Amino acid sequence: MSMQQGLGIIGGIVGAFFGYPQLGFVVGSLVGGLLTPGEKTEGPRLDDRKVSVSTYGVGKGINYGNNVWGGNWLWSTDKIEQETTTGGKGGEPENTTYRYYIHGFLALCESPPAGVSVAIRKMWVDGKLQWDRSSGIPVGSALASEENPHAAIAVMPGYEDQMPIALMEAWMGGPGSVPAYRGVCGLYIIALETPNGRVPQISVELCFGADAVFEETEFATVASGPTFSTSAVIRPGAVWHFNQDQGYSGDGLPLLLDVVLADANGSDVYSHVAVARMPGSTGSIKAAPVNSASGSPLVVVPDVAGGVTRVTAINLEEGTRTIPYEGPVLYAGGFPGVGLAAAFDVTTEKFIVGRIGESMTAKPVFVLRNDSAINLASASGALRQIAAYNDRVYVLAGGEGEDSRLHTFDQATGALLSTVTGPNRGTPGDAAMEEIFVNADGQVFVRIWIADPFSRAIYQVTASEYVYVGPGGDAGVTGTFAARTFFTDGSYAIVGPNFPTEEEAVYQFLRFAAFNPNEAKVSDIIADQCERAGEQRYDVSGIPDTDVVWGCRYANPASARANIDPLLTAFQIYIVDEDGLIKFKKYENITSVATISYDELGQTESGGESADAMPLSRTQEVDLPRSVTVSYLEPAFDYQTASETEVRQVTESTEDQTYELPIATNSDQANRIAKTIMFSQWRSQNLRSLKVSRKYAFLSAGDGITVEYPRGTFRLWRITSMTDTGALCEFNVEPGDAQLYTQTGVGATGYVGQTVAPLASPTRLQLIDGPILKDEDSNAGIYTALMRTAGELFVGNDDASLESRGATSAPAVGGLVEGTLGPWLPNIMDETNVMIVNVGSGELSSTTRSLLYTTTVNAAMVGVNGRWEVIQFLRAASLGSGRYMLSGLLRGMRGTERNRSTHAAGDTFVLLTRIGILRPNMDVGSIGTTKSYRAVAKGRSFSSASSQRFANTAEGLSPFSPWGARKSNAATNDQTLTWERRTRLSSNSLRGTVPLGEAVEAYSIDFFTSSSFATRAGTMASSSRTLTITSAQQAAMGLTPGATLYIRIYQLSESVGRGAALEAIV
Repeated sequence: MSMQQGLGIIGGIVGAFFGYPQLGFVVGSLVGGLLTPGEKTEGPRLDDRKVSVSTYGVGKGINYGNNVWGGNWLWSTDKIEQETTTGGKGGEPENTTYRYYIHGFLALCESPPAGVSVAIRKMWVDGKLQWDRSSGIPVGSALASEENPHAAIAVMPGYEDQMPIALMEAWMGGPGSVPAYRGVCGLYIIALETPNGRVPQISVELCFGADAVFEETEFATVASGPTFSTSAVIRPGAVWHFNQDQGYSGDGLPLLLDVVLADANGSDVYSHVAVARMPGSTGSIKAAPVNSASGSPLVVVPDVAGGVTRVTAINLEEGTRTIPYEGPVLYAGGFPGVGLAAAFDVTTEKFIVGRIGESMTAKPVFVLRNDSAINLASASGALRQIAAYNDRVYVLAGGEGEDSRLHTFDQATGALLSTVTGPNRGTPGDAAMEEIFVNADGQVFVRIWIADPFSRAIYQVTASEYVYVGPGGDAGVTGTFAARTFFTDGSYAIVGPNFPTEEEAVYQFLRFAAFNPNEAKVSDIIADQCERAGEQRYDVSGIPDTDVVWGCRYANPASARANIDPLLTAFQIYIVDEDGLIKFKKYENITSVATISYDELGQTESGGESADAMPLSRTQEVDLPRSVTVSYLEPAFDYQTASETEVRQVTESTEDQTYELPIATNSDQANRIAKTIMFSQWRSQNLRSLKVSRKYAFLSAGDGITVEYPRGTFRLWRITSMTDTGALCEFNVEPGDAQLYTQTGVGATGYVGQTVAPLASPTRLQLIDGPILKDEDSNAGIYTALMRTAGELFVGNDDASLESRGATSAPAVGGLVEGTLGPWLPNIMDETNVMIVNVGSGELSSTTRSLLYTTTVNAAMVGVNGRWEVIQFLRAASLGSGRYMLSGLLRGMRGTERNRSTHAAGDTFVLLTRIGILRPNMDVGSIGTTKSYRAVAKGRSFSSASSQRFANTAEGLSPFSPWGARKSNAATNDQTLTWERRTRLSSNSLRGTVPLGEAVEAYSIDFFTSSSFATRAGTMASSSRTLTITSAQQAAMGLTPGATLYIRIYQLSESVGRGAALEAIV
C-alpha cells in the first residue's frame, strides 16, 4: 500500500471516530480557563506509539460453559493520536491535549464447536466492571462513553466460515493481508482508549452455549391515581408520564397535566401544565402523546369552539408551547373516546394528527400547517396510531377481526404510497391501543394485537412484510383508553402504562434476546478431552446429566488426564477398563453384582495354608488429612478465587490438603466437594482384601460386591483391583458407602461482585434569564440550573456547534410549585402566603431570621423566563416524597418585585446556590440571538439529551426600577421630578454608596395621559435623578401644566436599553 493510501485510510477512520465537537472538552476545560491570556500549553504526548502487549508462544485456552478470560493481542494498530486544542480566541489561553486510541484483535480462547453460541455477559477494564449485559446496552457499545462514543466491540466466535475483518485488511494492505482467525474466539475492538499510552487490561465473562430468551421486567412505576386520562411519551432511557386531571368531560375547566419523569432509578414529579380551554369550548378534550423519532417529548391538546379547531403542542421537558394549527374544524364531532393520535416529523418539523378509531376511508389524518391542513388520501382499516419521519407519514390501521395494515403516505401531497399487510388482529376491541415507532434510521416498528395466539406482539415493518421481533409484553391496556407511544431498537422495548392497581402505572422493559447462560455437563467436558487426546474408546454414560459446572477453563496446554483429574476428584468419578472401553463411573452409583458368603472367603491354592477370611490393611491416621480445602472460581464474586474447607474435628493428623479446581461453581457445591474428599479419604483408611474361587472371575475393578463378613453381617464393597492367578481370584476392596457421595453442603454466603452503576437519570435543564446574583456575573450570560442529576452543559449557535461550557458535580435543587403563589406587598415578610414545592430527591431546610436578613440563604427563583421572582424563605416543612411547605417569605428580591402577582400553577422553583448552577458568560453581541443549550447527564451519551433553543434577553444587565418618585411645582407650573436609583450590583453599606452598575447614568421618562397608563403623551431623558418639565413642555404633550403626572421612569443601560419601570402618579 502506498503512503498516500495509508494516510487516506487512517485519516478517514480518525475523522469518523473523532468528528464530534464535544469530544476533548472534558480535559481542556479543566485547564484552559485558569491560564493567562495568550498563553499556550501542551499536554503530555507520546514519542513511541507502538503497541507491545502480545505474548508469543501462549497456547489457546479451552473454555466450557461460562468463565472469565483475559486476552492476548494478536493484532493492533499503532496508537492513533487525537489532538484537541481549546481557547486561543480573543486573547484566551490556548491549551492542546492529546489522547490515544488503538484498534485490535484480542484473542480469548479456542473457538467452540460449530453450532455452539458465543456471547459476552460482563466486561472488566483494568479490574473494574465496565459493562453488564443485564443493563440492556448491546455488547458493541460496552466500551463507549460520552468522551469516546465511537468505541465498539465485535465478538468473533472463530467458526470455520469466519471471514477476515475488513478494517484490519484496510490497515494492513488490503484483502488477503490478514488471517480470518478461525479457531480463535476473540474480540475485535475499535477505538480503545489508551490512557497515558497504556493499553488497559480487558477481561470478559465468556459464555458458550447460552440461550437467547424473552425477558420481561419492570422499567418504572409511577404513582397514578384516578384521572381522566393517563399516557406517556416514551424515550430510550426515560418515560415522560402524564396524568390528565381536567378538561376531559367538557366542564369548561382548563386541562391540567401532572408530568412525571420516570426511569430505572425512580420517578420525580417534573411539572404541572395548565392549558386553557378555548372560549365557548364544551367538547371533551384529551392530551395525546406525540410520536417522534427523536427530540424533546411532546404532547398535543386539541380543542374545538366556534367553528375553529386549535391544536396546542406542549414540550414536556421545557414547558414551552406552540400552536401548530388554528383553523377550520378538522373533525365535526370533536375528539370523543380515545381521542387523538399525533406525530411530529423532526426532519420537516410538521405535526400530523388523526382521530383514533376512525375509518381510513373517511380520511381522518391531517398534516398541520399553521392555519391550514393537508388531508391524507383514503385507505383501508380503522386508524390505530400514526408516526412520521423524512417527509413520510406512517399510519397503523386495522379493525376487529381484520389484518393489521401499515399505510405510507407522502407528507407533502397526502398521496398513499404503499400498504403492507400484517397478521390478523383478532378481536381486542376497538378501544384497545396499538402503537407505532419510527426511528432516526427510518425503521418502522409496531406493537399490535394478534389473533394467534391472542396477545400483543412487536413487528418490524419492511417495504413488503411484517417481521416478527418478539412478544409485546403485558396485554393490559389503560382503563382510560388514551393514545400511547412505545420505544424499541429491535433488541428491546419500553412499553406501557399498565395498571395493576388504581394507584400506580407500570412501564415494562422487554428484552427480546435476553441472556440465559447454561451450565456445562461434566460428561461433555470429559468426552471432549478424550477426543482431543485421540481416544475414542470412552463411555461417559455413567455420569448423569445433573453433574454440571457453571464453567470450566484450561488456560494452558496439558494432557487430557491432567485436565480431567480435577473433575474426577470433584465429582467422585472413577475409571475402569471394561469390555474394551474406558468407562467413567460414579461412586454413588455402585450396586452389588454378586454376593460372597463368609464360607467362600479365605480360599487357598491346593496345599496352601488357610488364609484370613478378609485381612485388613489400615492406613495410619497421621497420613490422612486433618482438613481439606477446595479452591474454585466464584461467579458471584466476579470469578475471583474462593475456597471451602472441611475440618475433621477429632484427629491426631496434622496434614492439611488443598485442591485447586479449574471450575467455576457456587460455594454450596464447593463445600460438598470438600466434604466428599475428606470422607472418601478417611473411608479408605480401612481397606481389605479377599481370596475366592474362580467362580467370581467375571468380576472386574469398579464392581460392587456384597460380602458376608463377619459371619452374619453383609456389607457393600467396591473392587479397586483384581488378580486372577489361574487358581484363585484375589480382590482388593474398599467400603462402598454410596450415601457418602450424595450428601449436601452449605457454603459461605455474602459473595458480591461489582455492579455497573445504573444509567444516570436525564438531567433537567432550566434556563434562567433573570437578575444577576453576584457582581462577577455582570455580563450578557444566563444562569443554567442542571437539576435531578449532575451533568455537563453544552452551548452553541446550533446543535452542530455545541461546545462544553462547564460541568456540575451535584444537581441543583429544584422542581415545581403546586398551586399558585399569591401577590404580596413590598418590604415586609409575607406571612400570609405559603408555597408548596416538589423538589424530588432534593432537600430544603429552614433558617433563622438573622441569616435570612443578612445573607442570601434560602434564596430561590420562582416562575418562568419573563416573570421570575427572587424570594427567600424562612421555614421549610417537609411533607414527604420531596414536597415542602415554604413560609415566611421575603418577596420581590433583586429587582423582581414587578413579578409578585404574575405566578401560575406549575411554576418552576430553583434554589439559588453554587451547587448545580452554571453561568456561561456571553458578550453583548449575543443578546437576542437564539442559541442551543444541552445538558448531558454524567454517564449518558451526548445524543441522549435534546437541545433547548433560547434567545437571551440579558435580564442580568437590565437596571432595576428606580424608587421614591416625587415632584415639586413652581409658580409658573413648571414641575420638577426627583427619584432615587437602585443598582444591579452589591451595595456598599459601609460607605453608604450605591454602585452605579452602568457605564453612564441615564434615565428615560414616559408621560401618560391618565392613571390607566394606556396612552403615552411623550418621553423625556435625563442624565441625573431629577428632571424639570416646563409648562410649555407639558402643554406640548397635551398635559395640563401643573396637574398630576402619570409617569414611568426607566434607568438606561448601554447594553440592553431600558430597565424595569417605576410607575408612579405624582
